[in-house]
Parts: sequence; structure tokens; C-alpha cells
Amino acid sequence: MKEPELVYTLVNLNDALDKIVIPKSFQCGDKTLDDYVTSGNLKRAVKSENLHASAICNEHMELVGFMTMGFSLVDKSRVNTTKGNQPKQLAVAKVFMIGVDESHQGRGLGTDLMLEAFTKAVTVHTTIPLKAVYLDAAPGKASFYSEVFGFDELEEDGGYGTTPMYNPIENVIAALLEADDSD
Repeated sequence: MKEPELVYTLVNLNDALDKIVIPKSFQCGDKTLDDYVTSGNLKRAVKSENLHASAICNEHMELVGFMTMGFSLVDKSRVNTTKGNQPKQLAVAKVFMIGVDESHQGRGLGTDLMLEAFTKAVTVHTTIPLKAVYLDAAPGKASFYSEVFGFDELEEDGGYGTTPMYNPIENVIAALLEADDSD
């Protein structure tokens, strides 16, 4: 007998926080992210309006994955892909955290969350120019972000063993168009 297909919903956590069940146990394989969800820090950050948050929820509206993002500046000297006359600091959309509970991994939910981050970045870019999407990849994850999403590693190491990564907005737009074509 075939297992029933799981149903997931992508929601804007900033608008639907009161409708979402934040689990007491969340394990994505990264203790920092797990603690962020289970300690209430995710909920507090959303309530304080310090960031944008999207969530993937199951059919019971329980959070099984999340992505947080905001804006940041990156020194032009750190980036090899700038062209033309650019300011000393480049405006970027920054993905702060992204994680999917291990029991739901392998279903493309992390990709859905990253594409949602790309969509948010491009939406802002149409009004206020951004140069890229930026993230600090967790230890051991840089090759994944490079191969799957086209991020480039920046020269300097990030804090806590992370790898700073940069994906020019032109590549982000192309990735969204490619994702649309594959649907």
C-alpha cells in the first residue's frame, strides 16, 4: 500500500505567527538552528519585526522548516563580481538562517525556502537595487550552496567556522526563472 503524500504549506511567518505551531523539538542537524527554534528566539525575532521569516508547515500547521532574512552591507573589496562604478559597500539581502527538520529533509523543502529567499530579494531589487543574496554557510555546507544555488565563497572566513557566500542578483533572477521553467 502506498504511503499518503505529505502536504506542506509555505507561509509568511511575519503574518501568520499566531496560526503556526512552533515545535518543542526541532532537529535539522545544526544545534544553533535547533536551539533558535526551540528556545523561542525565532518567535521573538519575528514579533520584534527584526527580520522576515518564512516557514514550511505540515498539514497541522506545525513548523517543519524555516528561513529568516534581512538586509546587510558587504564591502566591495570582498567581492570579485562587481562591475561598473559601485559604492564601497554593496547592499545585499542576507539569509540569516535556513533549516528543515531532519524528519522532513530530502523532499526539496530547503530548496523551496531558498527560492523563497531569492523571490523576496528580487521583489526588493525591483524597487531598491540589491547586488546579491548573501549568507554565512554552516561548516561543511559551502559546497552545497555553491553547487545547488550558485553561491560564490568570499575570501575571508566568517565567524564560528562559517563560510561567507555571495550570489549576484543576476544569478538569483536566472535561478528563479529556471525554477519557474521546471514547474
